[in-house]
Amino acid sequence: ESSGPKFIYPLPDPQLQLPETEDQYRQSIGELLRQKDFGELDRAANSARQTKARLRGGIWKLYVFYDVVANPAGAGEASNQVWLNRLSLLNEWVAAAPSSVTARVALGTFYHRYGWAARGEGYANTVAASSWAPFKLRTSQAYQVLLDADKLSPKCPHWYFVMLDVVRDLGGSKEQVREIFDRGVALEPGYYHDYREFAHDLLPKWLGEPGEAEA
Repeated sequence: ESSGPKFIYPLPDPQLQLPETEDQYRQSIGELLRQKDFGELDRAANSARQTKARLRGGIWKLYVFYDVVANPAGAGEASNQVWLNRLSLLNEWVAAAPSSVTARVALGTFYHRYGWAARGEGYANTVAASSWAPFKLRTSQAYQVLLDADKLSPKCPHWYFVMLDVVRDLGGSKEQVREIFDRGVALEPGYYHDYREFAHDLLPKWLGEPGEAEA
């Protein structure tokens, strides 16, 4: 028998409440959206912002919240009518709650993703010529909606995540993107999604030089 140290692993506390899984949270937020329970959606987002809650695995609830409300199911393959249905729903939320920063950040996020639905995820040289106009139009709409959201309170960490890419996609400079990133970190230094997206924007295919993102 080994004479080394013996480790005792305690059994899990049956009363311990583990964080929700991402799937569970997605389902709950999706159901609120389907029911058009805009008040409860605002409360859920405010709670996620204030508590900085994470899901099992560490992802911020706030990040997943916007991913659910801004993207229709099967976003990559969704028909244009499905996208327009989601746009109508988000506009209804904004109309019902004009002072809701969450509703406007959701709408801005939607327009950004709707633009990429037109563009496609490939390199620029694979994008159809007819796709550039809707991409730029929808990205410009995202920018305007996010500017409107920036006038509201409370400030939302996810605003900076989306604006990093919107400004980049509109041809903004590395300095402009850095300014947005610095503002986001000053507001919420723990929102790691902003760091990841800023590093992504510094890849050579976007605004950076070789080795800059790694540095």
